[in-house]
Amino acid sequence: MFQAILRVIILTNIAILRFTNNFYSELALSFLPYIIGICFVWMIVSFINLRKYLKNFSFLSPLRPEGIQLGWAKGGRGDLPRNMRWLLLISFGILFLIQSNTFNNFYNYKSPTNNKQSAIDSTNTATRDPHTANLNIFYANIHKNNTDYEWIQKAIETANPDLILFVEFSENHYKHLKAFLQKNYPYINSTTRSKKFIGSMVFSKYKIENWADDFPQWSRRYAFFSIQLSGQAQQYFYLVHTSSPDSYAHFEMRNKQLTSFTNDFQSHQEGYRAENDKVLILGDFNVSPRSAYYKDLETQLGSWFVNATRLLPIAFTREFAQLPLFWAHIDHVWTNDITSIENIKTVKMPGSDHKWITFEIAN
Repeated sequence: MFQAILRVIILTNIAILRFTNNFYSELALSFLPYIIGICFVWMIVSFINLRKYLKNFSFLSPLRPEGIQLGWAKGGRGDLPRNMRWLLLISFGILFLIQSNTFNNFYNYKSPTNNKQSAIDSTNTATRDPHTANLNIFYANIHKNNTDYEWIQKAIETANPDLILFVEFSENHYKHLKAFLQKNYPYINSTTRSKKFIGSMVFSKYKIENWADDFPQWSRRYAFFSIQLSGQAQQYFYLVHTSSPDSYAHFEMRNKQLTSFTNDFQSHQEGYRAENDKVLILGDFNVSPRSAYYKDLETQLGSWFVNATRLLPIAFTREFAQLPLFWAHIDHVWTNDITSIENIKTVKMPGSDHKWITFEIAN
């Protein structure tokens, strides 16, 4: 049985490396840190059992057995030949190094501002000078069934952001938070996702200019708007929320949504480059940095865009309800090369399977 488990682990890793666009490979890649841990554990186990075997094996004695019983087996069913022990050690060592390198390549990024995870400025934005102040951002996948309204309001009051960006925002959320939000955030932008709930919602202390009226928003799954602070250049925002690839049909739907988004975005970006506008793309992309589809997205956005979540040590942003110990990194914050992100951090959000992300856009 245990030999079969080892084969499954090795074959799973090989499939991930070989069939990168496959639906099942991508699901496994979402849990890459855990796969790395499994490979590391089995590499150590293989080394220990090889060492035990070598201690009990003598090249001078032909009477020595060719196998040594592993600690977990009885009756000799766990015996492995000598070359299999070497093979397991080498295989898990190689897989550990390859997968670790894949994981580390994303986070091996140094912030130009050297402000990794510093504290969020909670100064009252109502008294800050808009000519010089950073723009304080609060983003979260709030979860459509989240009923912890009091905590949500308190979190907003504490962070006191200039701009709030929610996905999976429902009618019930607005019903319970309406008075508070209308009082403090007079400017609103919404993206209708379905008849059941609103979808994506933006609340701002500054006037919003909506650029998404020329296409049916539900089919694109992203908001597109801009704000302009006094004396500053226009700042463009894309709030993205693709389908969760929890089935093959939703996997294909998400890929189509990513394609439609990047096609639309590429039609805009030459104008941004010409005007030196700040551009920020964020949201729940439902794709991990190890996915082949993430790499395609990265290529389509262009080399002048950087994922600011690289600044975080390990940005596990979404918890899986079916596997409560497992988290994945599927929420991202992209900025163009003239936009500087500071004080980025993630915080666990009660009632949601996602963490919220707060950060500042430097003036």
